[in-house]
Amino acid sequence: MAELLDLDAAGQAEAVRRGDVSPLDLVDAAIGAIETVDPMLDATLLHRFEAARAEAADVAADAPFGGVPILLKDLLHHMKGEPFYEGCAAVARRGYVSTADTHFVAALRRAGFIVLGKTKCSEFGILPTAEPAMYPPTRNPWDRGHTVMGSSGGSAAAVAARMVAAATGNDLGGSLRTPASACGVVGLKPSRGRTSLAPDFGNIVNDHVVEHVVTRSIRDTAALLDVLSGPVAGDPSPLPLPEAPFAEVAERPPPPLRVGRLVDAPGGLGVVDPACVEAVDATLDLLTDLGHTVEASAPEALNEEMLGICSLHLAAAYAEYALDWWGRELGEALTEDDVEALTWWLAELSGSRSIADYLTTVEWLQAWSRRIARWWEGGFDLLVTPTMAVPPPPIGWITFDPENPLASMVTVGATTPFTMVWNVTGSPAISLPLHRTDEGLPVGVQLVARPGREDVLLAVARQVEAAAPWADLRPPVCAV
Repeated sequence: MAELLDLDAAGQAEAVRRGDVSPLDLVDAAIGAIETVDPMLDATLLHRFEAARAEAADVAADAPFGGVPILLKDLLHHMKGEPFYEGCAAVARRGYVSTADTHFVAALRRAGFIVLGKTKCSEFGILPTAEPAMYPPTRNPWDRGHTVMGSSGGSAAAVAARMVAAATGNDLGGSLRTPASACGVVGLKPSRGRTSLAPDFGNIVNDHVVEHVVTRSIRDTAALLDVLSGPVAGDPSPLPLPEAPFAEVAERPPPPLRVGRLVDAPGGLGVVDPACVEAVDATLDLLTDLGHTVEASAPEALNEEMLGICSLHLAAAYAEYALDWWGRELGEALTEDDVEALTWWLAELSGSRSIADYLTTVEWLQAWSRRIARWWEGGFDLLVTPTMAVPPPPIGWITFDPENPLASMVTVGATTPFTMVWNVTGSPAISLPLHRTDEGLPVGVQLVARPGREDVLLAVARQVEAAAPWADLRPPVCAV
């Protein structure tokens, strides 16, 4: 049944509806892939294989993804009765178990997906890696010596290696897109308010956190956005549902678009590798051939250096908040001995600042977002950038040195400057697997649209996928 693993999620669901395979066939094929391939990658944990097999026997006939296996990122995505650690050894030692499904997970299960387990992430998703201290690092299926980035890196590695066709993630500063780039898969960060954080949260970190999935096809990315999008009563930044399903819109050829180009790191955060620039320019050549107009233009406000400082302050606030949340949930405070050095350093940095300092940071970022918006109002439809400033670096390259913390933060920022800016503005952004280095490592290209315009983004991404298909590209470590 190995050929089943090469199908995307929509293809697997179609095979079930045709009667070619059963949900149990799909589940068993995915379990076999995880058992065979994951020992080489360390992408998954907290397996629930027998429960998944039992659920495969009771799939609703009208479920759009009935019987399709999926993995959940072990961050924010609670599933009732299942362990949940968020990459933190102290939480794992206390044996924490989720008491309810989140809205996001419940929507996946209603759509017929069968959860096989969880994927690894960094502690509380803070570092853009999947290398928490409590686990062996997740390894890149294209080269096991290299990182999968993060924090949704376990999910991206599992999808790239054909363990499953889709896996979940969330994105505070690039955590869906940078793993997609590093692993050669598709990662969409939806617009602010497109997917709900209910029931536990209205927003997190000034509404910068959004959730979606990593996949291998645009049709899966679009169809799963239909499954997962839509406001829940009380959401602070709800977006209305689109006039037509995203899966339908993605199949419509887009009109000629006005496209901008950005290859210099926003905020002056680091030097961009030539391979990443080459990936952007090859993509822009393709877009020109497809009838779009490309201009050497990008929002001027992206050059403002204050962006990096404000982003650090928000990351610090998130770390302090994560410790507070888990302290309340566990009934006891987490101490310095309970968490990694970066988490504690950021939390202390946040604690040294006042609430007024935090609100001033938010005020600056909101004013900055208005300056970015002027570029879209000037008539542009799309901006093309590298997803990452460098190809996927070696395992351990992105780390934290408590003796030189600010230098460590500069290294992190220099890796992901092109992604975090769109969490600030709320724009949808997608990483597409369009390039390889001479050594064969994936290099993603990021397409960005104005807030709320996933329709534009998905339509042009599908057009690019048709013109430069990637479905047959498989990493050396792969279940197929």
